[in-house]
Amino acid sequence: MLRRTTILTCCIITALLCVLAGTALITPATAQPQCARSYPADDEHLLHQAAFADTYRDSHQFATGEGITVAVIDTGVAPHPRLPMLDDGGDLVRGDHPDTPDTAPAPGALIDCDAHGTIVAGVIAGRWASDEIVGVAPNARILSIKQTSAKAHSDHNAGSLGSLVAAIDSAIDQGAQVINISVVSCIPPHTRLDTSSLDSVLLKAERHNVVIVAAAGNTGNDCPEGSWVLPAHAGTVIAVASLADNYHHTPYTVAAPKEVIAAPGTVFAALDPFGSGLAAGTINGSSVAPFEGTSFAAPVVAGTVALLKQLHPQASAAQLRSVLFASVDPSVGTLDVNRTVRYSLSNATRYDPDPIPLQPPVVQHSELSTRAGYVSVVLVAALATGLALIGIRQRKKQQ
Repeated sequence: MLRRTTILTCCIITALLCVLAGTALITPATAQPQCARSYPADDEHLLHQAAFADTYRDSHQFATGEGITVAVIDTGVAPHPRLPMLDDGGDLVRGDHPDTPDTAPAPGALIDCDAHGTIVAGVIAGRWASDEIVGVAPNARILSIKQTSAKAHSDHNAGSLGSLVAAIDSAIDQGAQVINISVVSCIPPHTRLDTSSLDSVLLKAERHNVVIVAAAGNTGNDCPEGSWVLPAHAGTVIAVASLADNYHHTPYTVAAPKEVIAAPGTVFAALDPFGSGLAAGTINGSSVAPFEGTSFAAPVVAGTVALLKQLHPQASAAQLRSVLFASVDPSVGTLDVNRTVRYSLSNATRYDPDPIPLQPPVVQHSELSTRAGYVSVVLVAALATGLALIGIRQRKKQQ
């Protein structure tokens, strides 16, 4: 494992780079940054990730996500040998909207220069190999919709509330049954925002029984405690916190005004967006920034929903949310995938939390950017590393 001093050095350097990236995102004339670089996972990383897979491996006796499409609205998802069922759902970063009349979805959603969306997709649907690492729903199909990027020139509308709404709408139209959103927008306290377009597309998702899962967000300069996090704080969206241990959220998880589900937010060995192997983080100079944050807790829940969708194909979105909330630890919402998969649908209907409307509805900025929210996610994930790593036991080697 990396020594503590190295990890802390990595955190500081990564934080500074993320702040600089945030400046570039809001300055159209800046030069295009280079793609992230991945750091290969070693044997210890593989053991930790295999141990995490052990916590939900038994659920695959009942469901694997077969026949379920999960949309990943993120920075793109790169093709990988362990992600064989992957579709390009459109690239909004280039300014080509998939729902534009008389035009096909623009290609480009299968490029992940940021090393973010691929990590998310691997947690959901990474296929098993001899290292015994596997995603939560390994037979699910991934629909990649690129909605934002810190590493590429983008259309001025990319990474905005408008492009988020367009991405959700497109995912529904393309047949997604589950949507994972790990790149979120933090709205500062007391900021008023017109959310009518978001409310409308969330209602459309509900009518189509599409379950939406979103990261709860990470606290930081761009996302102070008390912020509204979109879309996680919408009543029909499942907000996901990351766990420091089974009984506590990580200190950086943004508190939500409603019940949340909590899952581990560290990926020790992730699908490498730039190769065929597994990565433990991204390289920043001489340091490594591990994959950690609510961004990577959300896909654990999205994968679980894919399992439930396979088991209960006729269930409504509200019923599936009910199973989740009824089956988790009631104190902090800790998810046990195996328990959730076995939970009776008929016993869960009364547990669906009451919808909480987004507030307040008065407009100041109708196109508030999610780009700052993306930088916040990466920044806080880096700073939290070494302080809140998930305590997962090393997996014993097979005899």
